Amino acid sequence: MTAEVLGIDVGGSSVKAGLVDVQRGTVQGALISAPTPRPCTPGSLMPVLVALAARLHDGAGPVGVAFPSVIKGGTAYTAANIDGSWIGTNELGHLELRGMDAEKWTSAQVRTAEGLDFPGWIARVNEYLAELHRLLWPDVFILGGAVSERFNEFAPLLRSPAEIRPALFANQAGVVGAALAAAAPGEGP
Repeated sequence: MTAEVLGIDVGGSSVKAGLVDVQRGTVQGALISAPTPRPCTPGSLMPVLVALAARLHDGAGPVGVAFPSVIKGGTAYTAANIDGSWIGTNELGHLELRGMDAEKWTSAQVRTAEGLDFPGWIARVNEYLAELHRLLWPDVFILGGAVSERFNEFAPLLRSPAEIRPALFANQAGVVGAALAAAAPGEGP
């Protein structure tokens, strides 16, 4: 397994990148980021990925990208937080809730855009968790992203038969997971 791998996380608000010590599963140094382009098409996102990678990576070795899509056999089948033109391109998807992509109803980005307080937003998150639980029956839900750094503020409002906990690496979780997956293809993090 490679000791240090570049991990990139394509999110709804920003694209984050960092070098990850895959032996420890930790980001080395600070994350760097750039705004997610609007619209987020293959043509507009690729220069962002290249620019972030060039700042941290010499071009040798694996690079992992956490991408908001269902990817099977290298092909994108869904597009959440990105333009629909990604579908069918070579690079757990999003579920429908209330007749739309659940991401458009429950994400932290939507919470900010709509000015929702934690009780209003968590009511939506609980509805989403209930749907996930109905379909998958997990033992644990792990919430990541930047909002997970504020987990203690909203955790008492969360409801699910499954345990709910914050991602160990909070806003760095996508970067770390992408790097771990790239370091050991086929094995997963």
